[in-house]
Amino acid sequence: MTVAMLGCTEYGMEVCNYCELNNPLKACRAGLECVDYMCIRPDGNFPGECCDKGAAECAEDYYCVYRTCAVSPIYPPPKEDLETLSDPFEVTAETRVILPETPTTTDATAGELLRAQIEDSLGLQLTVEPYTTETVLDNAIVIGTEVSNPGVQTLVTQLGLAVPGGGPSPEENYAFEIAGTNILVAGNGDKGVLHGSQALKQLIRGEALKSPTDPLASRVVTDSPDAAMRTFSLLLMFYHVPEDGDGDGNQDPYKYTDIPIDLDVARDYLHHLSELRFNTVLFSLADIVTWSSLPEPQTTAMSVSELMDLVTVANDYGLEVVPFLTGSSSSNGWIGTTENPVEYTEEYMLAQDAANLVIYKDVLQDIVDAFAPVQPLQYFHIGMDEDMAFGPRSGTMHRQWVNETYTLLSTNNVRTIIWHDTWTNTPDYINDYANYPNMHVAVWDYRTFIPDDVYMKINDIASKGMEVSQAFLENGWSPDFQRWFQNPTPLKKGFIGVFWNQSGTTLKPEAFDYLIHKHIRTDAHKFWNASIYY
Repeated sequence: MTVAMLGCTEYGMEVCNYCELNNPLKACRAGLECVDYMCIRPDGNFPGECCDKGAAECAEDYYCVYRTCAVSPIYPPPKEDLETLSDPFEVTAETRVILPETPTTTDATAGELLRAQIEDSLGLQLTVEPYTTETVLDNAIVIGTEVSNPGVQTLVTQLGLAVPGGGPSPEENYAFEIAGTNILVAGNGDKGVLHGSQALKQLIRGEALKSPTDPLASRVVTDSPDAAMRTFSLLLMFYHVPEDGDGDGNQDPYKYTDIPIDLDVARDYLHHLSELRFNTVLFSLADIVTWSSLPEPQTTAMSVSELMDLVTVANDYGLEVVPFLTGSSSSNGWIGTTENPVEYTEEYMLAQDAANLVIYKDVLQDIVDAFAPVQPLQYFHIGMDEDMAFGPRSGTMHRQWVNETYTLLSTNNVRTIIWHDTWTNTPDYINDYANYPNMHVAVWDYRTFIPDDVYMKINDIASKGMEVSQAFLENGWSPDFQRWFQNPTPLKKGFIGVFWNQSGTTLKPEAFDYLIHKHIRTDAHKFWNASIYY
């Protein structure tokens, strides 16, 4: 596929320079132009090109973004984006951002995002202030819910703006309207306010790139998500899979490599995940944090307080953090030490499994306790994938780890998430379903079509009331996305974007642009606008 440098006759060089600086391939395909760092055909994409309207597979096209080529730069594309006959709104130095009377941290974040974008795009420094009885709503950007901000309630009535109701997460639904005298951003809940502000922020940025001095055209945007949980996993540790140094055919012991986490990159990920309307982030934890029960953290491990600062940032951006600590015997090298590493042999497992389970549960409790004062946990992902396929653990040992871990988490009022693959092959599932605990099951089969026997088991799980979500490896689109929604028992709890790399982690600066532009953006559209795929 030919990649060509394009002139940017319609939108100006500034836009394409942004693309070339922030996109790993540096240029759009021939015939396409770079708009808000997306490659589109000005008159509308051809079928199959950049996956216009989400219909094509585009496996070879790194610019495949599953979006229509609409005027709006909002991404994921909202359900409705309609220009109106009202006068445009001109942002001036006197324009104010009006928050709810008692702003939540999410409200404050939404206001700051808009303030910062207006300063960056228009060079204007606006005042952000809470609503009071003396507040004048003219020449203002008013954000909040009808309950939290009387100004929102007033403008909803005046403008007749209706926030969508229903759906899997109605508190995340939002609407905004640009009118001649003000802009209204209304959400059903705090997250809806944040989503609406993020969408408006993108609109301001995109419109300013095209026409930096023009007022914002009048329009009404209404939007709502199609999936309750929209998750991306961030690996907080650097790791490697060792070679078989002694030639015995077995995986050699290993510890994670002592490379520090780039916390600035982590915060940048959280910022972008929020802008793209993800609502959950999976933090993969191991000995990269100095848990008190760890035998030996990495020398570059962050403190628990540093991790919780990162959790606070995620929460401010509207992201719920789900910790991930795998107990799989194929992946629990983090339990070991330099002097006594975990060995992946049957003899070692038989001798050390009970002791390692104690360590695992102690660290797990450390994590639950650390989260309690910052973000009390709803979910905890225990992994357990490939436990018997690549690890030496027996089925009896596997079930012991799962059941004891589940009991510990349940005692802490935390719901367990487990990868489906090992569990659905255990005798407890096959012979006696009732003996297996009621968990959230995440499906991670990465074949083009998930086999029928897997679907039968997952449908069985969902039909019994258990939560189910689906993970996408490196977030590529597959026909099974459509099949997922057409099952007799719709499996619509949510989706997890995963990116595993045996030689590193997502928290490398050089991986940031690659993942944001190639994977996370496309996932954002699929997860948010899932209904267009079925």
